[in-house]
Amino acid sequence: MKDQILKLEKAYWTGMENHDLETVTNLTYFPCVLASKNAPRIMTEDDFKKVFEQAEGMEMKVNIIDDVKFHNASVELAVIAYRTELMHKVKGEEVISKCACSSTWLKIENTWKCIQHAEADIELE
Repeated sequence: MKDQILKLEKAYWTGMENHDLETVTNLTYFPCVLASKNAPRIMTEDDFKKVFEQAEGMEMKVNIIDDVKFHNASVELAVIAYRTELMHKVKGEEVISKCACSSTWLKIENTWKCIQHAEADIELE
């Protein structure tokens, strides 16, 4: 199950990189819970689409996903955590950041959906 959830997590990030709203919303359970450096929030699908559209034109690339931790609480609930390195282009300048991320995946009608995602910045070494 770990490989399946990691594959879904990577597909989610690829959807974010490609600004592919359909892929990302298909992988998300709504309302979902998000926690980032900006604020914790519960987002409906409409909220999510608005935030996604505001990021139009932003460039992002996932350079690394490693140090993966996994727990399958049941056959329908899985939690994954990992370290990631992201590159964002801000006003033409590349900014590298490292985060510890976690996601909770829920299996509904035989389909896995991300119900929660959290990110915490890690100091650059």
